[in-house]
Amino acid sequence: MKRPSIEFSYYKNKYIPTTVKILKGYGECVEFKGNKWFATTKGEIIFEKEIPNFDLSKDWALEYKVYFSKEGNNFYKYAHVFIGKEGSPINVLIKAFYNHSQFSGQGIPNEAGLSDDLGGKLVKINLKKEGEIIHFIYK
Repeated sequence: MKRPSIEFSYYKNKYIPTTVKILKGYGECVEFKGNKWFATTKGEIIFEKEIPNFDLSKDWALEYKVYFSKEGNNFYKYAHVFIGKEGSPINVLIKAFYNHSQFSGQGIPNEAGLSDDLGGKLVKINLKKEGEIIHFIYK
């Protein structure tokens, strides 16, 4: 399904998940300007993507993008990603009202100068684990 165009910076996808297990809600695959996204327009969705041979204790990297529409009340829009299973201590919560976002339960400093209202904006998240340190970058 192709949705109407939305203007934002173009990033090439390096990895497109082809299978997810939907645990709650409804999601669909959509395309914006040649990029494929997993999206919901019907409220909350909880899904998991299993990555074969993933070992949380080893070094790893994860990159993902979140886009919040401008429509509706942004206060209730968020993306909560757990590395491992839901409830894992390694998690990132990005809310459309950015000033409520957290990394592993702690507030995220806004060094990138993101707007407090992320409605209509694309946010790119990078996590990289090296040894005992997890690097977190967003823009």
